[in-house]
Amino acid sequence: MIKIHLFDWIIIYSYIIILIYYGVISRFKKKLSEKDFILSGRKLSLTGFIATLVTTWYGAILGIGENTYLYGIQTWFIFSLPYYFFALLYAIWISKKVREAGHVSIPDQFRYHYGEQAGIISALILSFLSSPAPYILSMGLLIQFLFGIELGIALIFSTFFSIIYIWNGGFPAVVRTDIFQFILMFGGFILLFWFLCIKIQNPISMLNQLPNNYLDPLGGN
Repeated sequence: MIKIHLFDWIIIYSYIIILIYYGVISRFKKKLSEKDFILSGRKLSLTGFIATLVTTWYGAILGIGENTYLYGIQTWFIFSLPYYFFALLYAIWISKKVREAGHVSIPDQFRYHYGEQAGIISALILSFLSSPAPYILSMGLLIQFLFGIELGIALIFSTFFSIIYIWNGGFPAVVRTDIFQFILMFGGFILLFWFLCIKIQNPISMLNQLPNNYLDPLGGN
C-alpha cells in the first residue's frame, strides 16, 4: 500500500461510500420495470444525459491521454470531431424516430425489422463494441495502486462492485453515480487549471512553447 495523507484517505473513502449509497443502497429492494431498469423510464434529463455521456467517454482517458501526449490537438480531430458530427446528424434526423419506435435496445430494433438472427448478431457485435474490460482494468489498476494488492484480486473487486450496483439499480444507478462523478471531475479540472496558472505557468505561455506538431490537426502525420 502506498503512503497517502490521512486527508486524502478521507476523500477516497468518502467517494467510495457515496458511490455505494447512490449505486446500491438508495435503490435496494426497489422493483424496477424493464424500461426503468434499462432506460431509466425514458425520463433522462438533459443534465443526466450530459453527465453520463461525459463520464462514460472519460473511461477511455488512458488511450486519449497517450495520443494527446504524442500528437497534441490531433486527438480532438480524430476522436471528437467525427463523433460530434455524427451525433448532430443523429440528434436531428434519427433520435425522434428511435424514441417513437419504443424499442429498449439497438438489437431490439434490428430484430423487429430484420428478424431474430439479425438481432442476435447485432447484440454480439455491440457486446464487443461496448465491452467494459477497459473500465474494469482502469478501476483495477487504481485499486492495486491505492491498496497494494495483486492486480488479479483488484480486477475481481472492481468487477464485483460494478456488477452489484448495475444489477441492483440498472441504468438509473449509473446515471446517479455519473452525475456525482461529473461534479468531481470538473471540480478537479477547475482546481488543476487554477494551480497550473498560480503555481506553474499560465496556459498561453505553455502553449507558445509547444512544438508545432502539437498544434497541427494531423499531429505531424
